[in-house]
Amino acid sequence: MARYSAGGLTGAGSTTLPVIALYAGATGAPILKGFRIWNTTAVAVDFELVRVTTAGTWTSTTEAAWRDRAAANVSQCFITASGTPPTIGTRLGLFYSLAGAIGTGIMETLEDGIHIPTGVANGVALVPLGTGQAIRATFIWEDE
Repeated sequence: MARYSAGGLTGAGSTTLPVIALYAGATGAPILKGFRIWNTTAVAVDFELVRVTTAGTWTSTTEAAWRDRAAANVSQCFITASGTPPTIGTRLGLFYSLAGAIGTGIMETLEDGIHIPTGVANGVALVPLGTGQAIRATFIWEDE
């Protein structure tokens, strides 16, 4: 399997507007292997990893293959949901807190990964708990 990453500086998000998401493609099912998030302000902020079941409206990112000869990715990574929010489905029970200092961060490795079923409305997203704020975020995944 080929490995990919994407991300960027997100918007603030909210309890209904995730800050970053990975969606499956019409012909492939990605496995989220990990992510990195960093605080860009001196205010603490909390997040939860959730499944999303509709596309919503997002800002596109540029996905990058970790190997030069990797097949083109079939999944898509987005940042900053806006306008129409995606539907939040299963809450995965994975919570993350960034301390109130610029540059504090988390590097999460999801061992076997979180499988996202094939279908462009199926995804995994990081949603703020309470008041959101801009962060730097990167998702790392493998396409099946």
